[in-house]
Amino acid sequence: MKNSVLKIFVLFIINTNLTYSQDLLQKYPNVLSLKESIDKDTTLIEVTLANEEFLEHTDQGGELIGYYKDTILVKVKVIHYYTHGVENLSYYLQNKRYLPLSLMEETFDLYQYKEETNEFDFSKTERNFHGQYVFKDNKLIDQISTGHNRFEDETVDIQRTVNSELAIYKDLLAMKKH
Repeated sequence: MKNSVLKIFVLFIINTNLTYSQDLLQKYPNVLSLKESIDKDTTLIEVTLANEEFLEHTDQGGELIGYYKDTILVKVKVIHYYTHGVENLSYYLQNKRYLPLSLMEETFDLYQYKEETNEFDFSKTERNFHGQYVFKDNKLIDQISTGHNRFEDETVDIQRTVNSELAIYKDLLAMKKH
């Protein structure tokens, strides 16, 4: 009896954690709809900066990509390549004049390490971190993350950090676009 109750409790906890991470955007249908419509839009114009065009220091390089609907920036994607993995940041902006941030997603995928050769296998990655940060009028209203990342330190202000980075990326893209 105790074993079956314990199993049910463990399954409930695991299921609750998985459901919450999968359903975060379900709680915000407007944000989910915005993300899906931007990701599916094949008419967006891309503006790309590579390596030193936007990075002060490059480990293995990176890209900054702005996606424009006509003249309005609707998505910013940042990819950083490191010797041990790849970081992806995606910022989704509402199609409005002041470009309010709606969603930022962040992932970090580690290259798998081969003990027998003492080298990374660059063809295989393992998800080390995934985070979703939902904003309303540029204010953080909800978040979920799994794994380890830069926001583990409670002294780091997620809202300020994300908005500050996005402002820099928007300025760099605007300079390249004109």
